[in-house]
Amino acid sequence: MVFAKFLEKNSRKGRFCPSKLKGKRAIELGAGCGLAGLGMALLGCDVVTTDQVEVLPLLMRNVERNKSWIAQSNPDSGSFGSVTVAELDWGNKEHIRAVEPPFDYIIGTDVVYSEHLLQPLLETIIALSGPKTKVLVCDFPAQVVLFHPCKGL
Repeated sequence: MVFAKFLEKNSRKGRFCPSKLKGKRAIELGAGCGLAGLGMALLGCDVVTTDQVEVLPLLMRNVERNKSWIAQSNPDSGSFGSVTVAELDWGNKEHIRAVEPPFDYIIGTDVVYSEHLLQPLLETIIALSGPKTKVLVCDFPAQVVLFHPCKGL
């Protein structure tokens, strides 16, 4: 919810608005239920929500239900981007290639639950990045949103 509020607040300020995000590509790491990715799609991004294979059935169901609800609630809205679901184990080169980097935005909320995952996460972020990629990561315990143009981290 912190990231969704961040998007809402910055959308009103013009930083993250549909006119700037329409057609941009975003990937959500460790998506869980996909809330952050759906938020970016509402603003016009084409989003790939990702997680481990065990989480994918729940993620797919949630994304499909929300896409249907959004379409019914906003039938005239042309600003909604696309949302797809993919398996992504951090550091897995095949999974990384399959999502077709680079992305304009890499997003994640509460993605690291164990210190040993930091290195694979950073390697994956680098592999998914291009020279103009923006990385937005929200860490719930600290309730901090990091915004960093990715230049080789």
